[in-house]
Amino acid sequence: MTQDAAARRGARMRHGGPHDGSTSTQGASASSVGTTLCYVTARGQQVRVAVRPGSGARTPLVMCCGIGASLEVLQPLVDALPADIEVIRFDVPGVGGSPTGPLPYRFGQLMSAKTSS
Repeated sequence: MTQDAAARRGARMRHGGPHDGSTSTQGASASSVGTTLCYVTARGQQVRVAVRPGSGARTPLVMCCGIGASLEVLQPLVDALPADIEVIRFDVPGVGGSPTGPLPYRFGQLMSAKTSS
């Protein structure tokens, strides 16, 4: 998700880790060239997001792993997609780089947090 897209959705994006002030966002954990790792906060829940930019001419593709799998699991699928498609992946709360949120949560609540405005 681009900074502009996050702003339109009312989410706050920041780079680095969930509790540190680091600004390094690119690295081996989301290995597509140009992929940016950041954290998005929506409805008080912080999640780790990987964004591979596209051409902007096509609708971005949002990918979500099953609960218990981190966004890196989707890397082979991202690599197989055309480079002009923006791909947005995220770790659900408590998985990968996303801190644990208030428990218990249901899938509907999780999706609501990702699409809130």
